[in-house]
Amino acid sequence: MVNILGEDGYEGEAIYNGMDKVLKEKGVHVHLYGKKITKPFRKMGHVTVVGDDVQRLKQTIKFIQQNLKIIA
Repeated sequence: MVNILGEDGYEGEAIYNGMDKVLKEKGVHVHLYGKKITKPFRKMGHVTVVGDDVQRLKQTIKFIQQNLKIIA
């Protein structure tokens, strides 16, 4: 599981950058909490990743952390 947090330095109406990339990954399930306003480090949702290969799961988690950003 990867928490989706608001980016540091951003506050206002949430914009989810990179969501399209993340949703294309196999075994990825995004769960948004419906919060319209983001603040730095505010928990906006989480992503669960499922699969059989631990190394691949770690790569997918790193990909999510690098590509899914919540800004305003």
